[in-house]
Amino acid sequence: SGRSVNSMVWSVVPYTFILTFSAIGLAVLIGVPLGVFAATHRGTIVDNVLAFVSVAFIAVPSFVVAIGLLLVFSIWLDWLPVLGSGRADSFWDQARRLILPTTALALGWIGFIARLVRTSMLEVLGENYIRTARAYGLPARLVTYKYALKNACIPTLAILGMGIGRLLGGAVLVEIVFARPGLGRLVYDAIAVRNYPVVQGAVLVVVVLFVVVNLLVDLSYSAIDPRIRREAAQGMPR
Repeated sequence: SGRSVNSMVWSVVPYTFILTFSAIGLAVLIGVPLGVFAATHRGTIVDNVLAFVSVAFIAVPSFVVAIGLLLVFSIWLDWLPVLGSGRADSFWDQARRLILPTTALALGWIGFIARLVRTSMLEVLGENYIRTARAYGLPARLVTYKYALKNACIPTLAILGMGIGRLLGGAVLVEIVFARPGLGRLVYDAIAVRNYPVVQGAVLVVVVLFVVVNLLVDLSYSAIDPRIRREAAQGMPR
């Protein structure tokens, strides 16, 4: 192509970043409340329905969801644009074309986060400090969302850090289905023509991003849980 690998990779990195982190944001925005609601209604019909829906979301591959969304909302209903990333000078056009890819990539993680938050919440709700807070007469909503959810989110953060790699991998198929520019589409096209330097450059960027995100997630533990800060301070040499 006559272009440097650096310019080819970094010209598409923003598209993949936007898609990946939009999917993470949507998964957290929907998955966490679903998990909390299922945990606070344990054993009810609602809990069983949410469990079935969550597992169904996890089981369906992202590219199958992408094709289904494209057929329903773009072809049959004609509500959203079909392909591409939108005009560079129009924020709303780009946002509309991001809805379907983001949903396709986030759907499986919505179910996964919902199940994980439910399990963590059930463990935290059985702790002594939660029973003490309830014994003092604190409102149930305050106990659930301020005290229990904060500690229940720590395992979720760990999974999200590890999930960056899987989301980037899923973005490859989603970008191909919706003909979006991005690292996944770049790697796919480079492999097709055996342009191995481009593949190496793109993979290097993904690996660095994965390491940086997991480092930030590890650092965020101490900001959420004071016990981690205290243990770290006690373990430091005097």
